[in-house]
Amino acid sequence: MALYPVLVETRQGTAAERAAAEAEVDAFLQPNLRHLNCARSFRRLFKSDPVEAKEVYLACRKLVTTKS
Repeated sequence: MALYPVLVETRQGTAAERAAAEAEVDAFLQPNLRHLNCARSFRRLFKSDPVEAKEVYLACRKLVTTKS
């Protein structure tokens, strides 16, 4: 869920803002992180089908916010 807003930032704003967002995406993709494959797969989805990526993000957000 945290990766989606950052990926969106990589496509908008000034060049400096986009570069900062890209650096943040790189931080999500460090080889030692637990959910690296998930983050890589989601980034691939965002690049190939941003509409579907947004739908996945919104579904995850709904799931998290409705769980008690």
